[in-house]
Amino acid sequence: MTQINTTISLLNLTEDMGERIRDFVVENQDGLDSMNELSRFMSVLSPSLKLEILNHEFYECVWL
Repeated sequence: MTQINTTISLLNLTEDMGERIRDFVVENQDGLDSMNELSRFMSVLSPSLKLEILNHEFYECVWL
């Protein structure tokens, strides 16, 4: 949260906007952590493995 507060301050955002940003981060932190973990995981894989995983995960959304 310190990094977020620092960034809000450096950008000279309004207090209202800062509160909304902090609320969003607190409410969505688990989802953000999961997204970051998935991004790190995918970054170490070969392109062909990434494609295989994406096809597996999104097959029904795209093809059905």
